[in-house]
Amino acid sequence: DDPADTLEYHQHLKNNFELKVLPAFRPDNILKTHDPENFTSYICHLGHVSDIEIMSFEKLVEVLDKRHLFFHQMGCRLSDHGLDRFYNSDYKISEIDAIFKKLLKETKLSFEEDEKYKTAVLLELCRLNHKRNWTQQFHVGALRNNNSRMYSKMGPDTGWDSIGGSQDPLKISGFLDRLDSDDQLAKTILYN
Repeated sequence: DDPADTLEYHQHLKNNFELKVLPAFRPDNILKTHDPENFTSYICHLGHVSDIEIMSFEKLVEVLDKRHLFFHQMGCRLSDHGLDRFYNSDYKISEIDAIFKKLLKETKLSFEEDEKYKTAVLLELCRLNHKRNWTQQFHVGALRNNNSRMYSKMGPDTGWDSIGGSQDPLKISGFLDRLDSDDQLAKTILYN
């Protein structure tokens, strides 16, 4: 379930169904920076759902924490991340705020800016998972939407994926070590 989801059907199931059907937190849209116009639209929607105007990276983290808590209250204990690969760049928060504001102006990012932004966001999400004792799983390296005919017919992420390219083990190791060094690495599942 996307962080902006209302989880109304989960609430309905919780109130009317004996079997537990719990949400999973899938914040992939926060990392989809390749189309700044869609990204900005998504950020506006996320802010609207949260009753917070997201105009800075600090506000984005605040909203993610608020939505993470809402999911937690609905029984969620799993964060699921579909990544093309792991990111692990050094950055300063001031840089990330400037990069985020650049995205809000619907400006394409450079490769370096994109790497820094995605590293920062993913670290913040992982810290939230640790904070609430969730398990996090990373589905890394999927090559998405391989069948253009079915993509046209059914839309994105409908099952036409395959295994993508190899991963950089140094980035994976470095990213996970950054969290563990601060004792903020949640239980983690990695798979391709």
